[in-house]
Amino acid sequence: MIAKTQYDDVIGTVAGDFNGFEDFTSFCLDCKLDIEKYKPIGLKFVNSHEKYSIYIQAIDKEGRLVEAEIDSSIRDVLNLFKRLKISMYLQPELKSYENTDIEETISLKPQKETVVLWKK
Repeated sequence: MIAKTQYDDVIGTVAGDFNGFEDFTSFCLDCKLDIEKYKPIGLKFVNSHEKYSIYIQAIDKEGRLVEAEIDSSIRDVLNLFKRLKISMYLQPELKSYENTDIEETISLKPQKETVVLWKK
């Protein structure tokens, strides 16, 4: 399952360590997923028109891929993890640099107009 958006302006990878859960199954049990009926295999995060959703992706007894939506806020999504790394790249650049280490980090201060895009 590859993440897709309408235009796929950027693509990338993600890695995370759960915060407060021993493993993925513990998280699913806490969300009340019936793990006897559904084998959890992944998570999907969606931000669409200011609605943030978390989905547990699972395989049912018939072998079908299903997902269970968890009503959530962006804070809920971020608080699921003690560490979360999302790397996104312009599509043509991903293949050229996907296994390259960062050599320098540069600090930026956004202009006031840019910051407005991030405020809620």
